[in-house]
Amino acid sequence: MSTRSVVELASLRRRLACLLYESLLLLGIFAAGFLLPQVIFGMLANLALPGWVLWLHLFVLFGIYFVWLWRRNGQTLAMQTWQLQLVTQEGKPPTLAQCLLRYALAWPAMLLLGSGLGLIWTAFIDRDRQFPHDRLAGTRIVFNPRAPGSRLSVRSKSVAGGVKPAAGRRKQAREPRSRLRGKTINSCQT
Repeated sequence: MSTRSVVELASLRRRLACLLYESLLLLGIFAAGFLLPQVIFGMLANLALPGWVLWLHLFVLFGIYFVWLWRRNGQTLAMQTWQLQLVTQEGKPPTLAQCLLRYALAWPAMLLLGSGLGLIWTAFIDRDRQFPHDRLAGTRIVFNPRAPGSRLSVRSKSVAGGVKPAAGRRKQAREPRSRLRGKTINSCQT
């Protein structure tokens, strides 16, 4: 099999769906990595930290999550689900400096996206429909579908085998029961 030399940019709809899913995952990281330590610290020290320390804690916590996963394989957990990958403009894995720059620029860009200005930029102004932080960091998000032979690609296996997944499951589920019943009846007769 040959590999693709040209990467396909991910659609805006897929990236926004991934962004929504990522926000749900970030709630868990926020609860475990931010709220829990702050509550424990507040109870033990009977002290509330100043606001700038709380923002710094949140910035570092999310930064570790994003930069580590982008650097590791170019994908966060949500990006793996939506089959998206972060690459450089040449299609290579991003450097640590690009990951850090992209993360730092994503904060104001996401605020613009939340206000609608970033979405207008991405949908109508940018020629490749890339987010502003991707454009400035020299990265892009590409669609990276799973290989047909991978075990997570259920649809491609069922199409290649010519069997619909639901029919295949029903047939496999019925066979062991009929064999088991036959053995049970035979063992009772002897």
